[in-house]
Amino acid sequence: NFKTGTLARWGFDDAWFEQRAPQTVRCSITGYGEDGPDAQLPGYDFILQAESGLMSICGMPDGGATKYGVAIVDLATGMMAANAVQAALIARFRTGRGQKVEVCLFDTAIALLANVGNSHLATGKEASRYGNGHPTIVPYTTFDCADGPIAIAVGNDNQFARLAQLLGQPEWVTDPRFARNADRVVNRQAIEERVAVATAHWKSEALITAMRADGIPCGRVNSVAQALANPHTLARHMVIMAQRADGQVVKSLASPMKMKDTPLQVRLTPPHLGEHTREVLIVEFGCTQAQVDEWMRKGVVA
Repeated sequence: NFKTGTLARWGFDDAWFEQRAPQTVRCSITGYGEDGPDAQLPGYDFILQAESGLMSICGMPDGGATKYGVAIVDLATGMMAANAVQAALIARFRTGRGQKVEVCLFDTAIALLANVGNSHLATGKEASRYGNGHPTIVPYTTFDCADGPIAIAVGNDNQFARLAQLLGQPEWVTDPRFARNADRVVNRQAIEERVAVATAHWKSEALITAMRADGIPCGRVNSVAQALANPHTLARHMVIMAQRADGQVVKSLASPMKMKDTPLQVRLTPPHLGEHTREVLIVEFGCTQAQVDEWMRKGVVA
């Protein structure tokens, strides 16, 4: 992430593009954007999660602010940039002119507040942490079964009625504290405690099977290893295997984009450590074989 003005200092400012390459679509990705009081600051995903408020809504209610498990702001900013460039290309088809596209980590992080941010703007109320729960839908969280946790997402009153029946608690539906979702939100702790007691007697796979048969959204809380070994993951070809020249097989995550006519393919495998050291130093930089041998002997290069 270059600081604002880096490209201009190299001579490629807006005027240069307007004069010499008016059809070019170019994209600027910075930490904080090209204006505003923080425009000159470098961008780091972790810091942006903190400053944007994202961190404040992640974690358990009785715990502290927590970062996401992946660099979500970095990843989302790249996606925003790709979408913006595509939109600019479509505009060029219509106008014949390119344009500058600006995306920054800060703006993306603010946009990722989504419904939570809009709720604050509409009501003025500060957002809270709900752990795995949902601020306006209950029960919508994780529950422990006898052999591990599952996620249950009851989206409406009909689904709740089916869940109550399945768990052997039909009286929940007529209890005024739980009959409607609005009531359950007010009495969140009471209903979640009751659901937790009921699910604790089930094996996770049996309960998931039963709930899915009744149209109740649910799923296992998988570890990364379990998710990558999931039959559906493999059926969707989300784990790819490529063979290096030495026969070693390398596993990697695949692209989620499935293109019928021009499918994505693995062209190159990740290199071994130092696989191209000699090639780069000798061919590209003009070093001698003896120099490279000496540097390798001393551990200067690998």
